[in-house]
Amino acid sequence: MSFLNKLKSIFIKKEEGSTEVPSQFIQDLVFNLGGISNITGFNNGATSLRYDVKDSSKVNVVELEKNGVEKVTIIGPRYVEIKLGEKADEVNAEVRKFITYFKKIEASTVHVQEGNLAPKKVQEEAEKKECNSDTCLSQTYDEDVEKVELLGITNSKILSVESLNDGVFSEKMLGDGIVFDISDKEIVDIISPIDGTLEVCFPSKHAYGIVSPNGLNILIHIGIDTVNLGGIGFETFVTQNEKIKKGQKLVTVNVKRILQDNLNPNVILIATNESKFKKFTEVKKNSKVNEVVAVITK
Repeated sequence: MSFLNKLKSIFIKKEEGSTEVPSQFIQDLVFNLGGISNITGFNNGATSLRYDVKDSSKVNVVELEKNGVEKVTIIGPRYVEIKLGEKADEVNAEVRKFITYFKKIEASTVHVQEGNLAPKKVQEEAEKKECNSDTCLSQTYDEDVEKVELLGITNSKILSVESLNDGVFSEKMLGDGIVFDISDKEIVDIISPIDGTLEVCFPSKHAYGIVSPNGLNILIHIGIDTVNLGGIGFETFVTQNEKIKKGQKLVTVNVKRILQDNLNPNVILIATNESKFKKFTEVKKNSKVNEVVAVITK
């Protein structure tokens, strides 16, 4: 018996007075999305689920596609698109219908993780010791800051996100942004446009999420559907949770290799929906490394 089925046999019980439980497909779908607690937004289009998640690294793409999903696209650290065909609306309705059910299941299967029994005060003191001025960014934002300048991350033309016409970034579902056109190049270095903490560094090396001390959250996403390359064509120079300086090299991109798979290699930079700064202004037509190319305001 698989681990998933074993859990179900132990913990999934019908509520008293009720015989209605989600189908096996719905159960597997939610489980492989990291559980109901990992899903924060339940949206769908005509043929796809478009879910906001707390952590897209918890999404099991392989198992989802094994279990009948047409295609899974992890677009950013907190967003996933699941192509289902015409049944997308019906499936989303079923998931939403059983939210409470899944929450009860998760509550009954919570297990104690090593170290999580320490009293809250002890944990807080330990975190303070680990976080000092040399190793951690300030956790309090400067409320007086009204705008943040973005440096060019490579030498290229700058396009609008609408030009992507991909249905996700172009619709600003993850936030407003700009695009760096690198399609005419062979090898490109991408640098950080701001100081901050690298909160997201995908194993596939195609996406990087940086949070600045003043509350700017950005996502640098290289190409469309490039997650499917599994890291081929990318050489990264940073690690997750690393403190990043503006101008620091993040990744080298083999544009020629991406184009071989008929993928769009252009680099998307967005201010995410969670960011304190969201509006792009003073956007230049061309980008030069380490020169200001845009200003983001609240």
